[in-house]
Parts: sequence; structure tokens; C-alpha cells
Amino acid sequence: MEPEQSALAKVKSLLNKAEQDPATRNYYTEEINLYIRFLELWDNKDNRDQFSPSDQELITAYINALNTKLLPEYQAALNDFDEDLNLQNVELLHLTPKDNKANLSEYVTLRQYFNNQITPNAIIDDINNIDEPVNTLIERDELPKYAAKLDWLALDLLINAIAFKHWFNH
Repeated sequence: MEPEQSALAKVKSLLNKAEQDPATRNYYTEEINLYIRFLELWDNKDNRDQFSPSDQELITAYINALNTKLLPEYQAALNDFDEDLNLQNVELLHLTPKDNKANLSEYVTLRQYFNNQITPNAIIDDINNIDEPVNTLIERDELPKYAAKLDWLALDLLINAIAFKHWFNH
């Protein structure tokens, strides 16, 4: 891979390489596909415009963290594959704001819904509508008002970026 390649091109190339090898075919595939979807969403200027300028800064910092932490870890894992090796930074794809017991139920419902969107053939729970938890989080000033209009992927990206700031104080 060329060093000047974008993170999106690099991760797509790595995933393609992983899918060609039976040993790595299913290695964090769902998570890497989510990472790719986040990068594709953020790569499009029109998609960025659905977020406020301050949230765009949070999301940019979050995407940069994924690119500097998860991407090299995934590449190293594929280069020297050990099926027992866990990607530590994959957890960055599933964050919720810390110490947030008052809103835990809403975040859990949203996370379950997001997981259902990522793996629709493995739906464990029947969550068809996330309006109520999103509206509750908006009322509690956990999310901006425009969050109610975001699709699930943009909402997941925003929540991860907000949580990343909370967890890592950036």
C-alpha cells in the first residue's frame, strides 16, 4: 500500500486482503465494515453538513483517532495473523459516554438498534424505532436537536464521537 493512500482506501484494501485468506476472512469483518461506513460517510462533504460545526470537529477528531489507532492495529494483525489476537482499538467503534447511568437505558437501546443495522441477519431483539430514546437524550441535552433527523449511521458516528471526547477528554 502506498503511504499517501487515504485511510478509506487502506482499510478497504486490507479488508479485501483479509477476505481472500480463509484464516482471516471473518476477523473483525463486521467492525471493519462499520469503520469503512463511518469513513465513507465522513468522506462526503454533504454528509458532514448535517452536523453542527462543533460536532464536525468532534467527529473529525474521532475519525483521526480511528485512523491512527485502529487502522495500524488491524494492518499489523493481518500481517502477522494470530486468531487469538484481539484488536484492542475496535472498542472505539462501540462507545457510549462514560458514567452515564441516568441515560444508560437509552444508550443500550440505541446500541442494540445499531448492532441490528450492522448485522440484520442476526437480529436478537426487535427494536424497530429509536425515536423515543433519541428524543429522551435530546431532552436531557445529551444529543443536539438535529440528532432526531440523522439516519442510524450518522447518529452512531455522532454518539461515538461525543463519547470519545468524554472518555479521552479531547
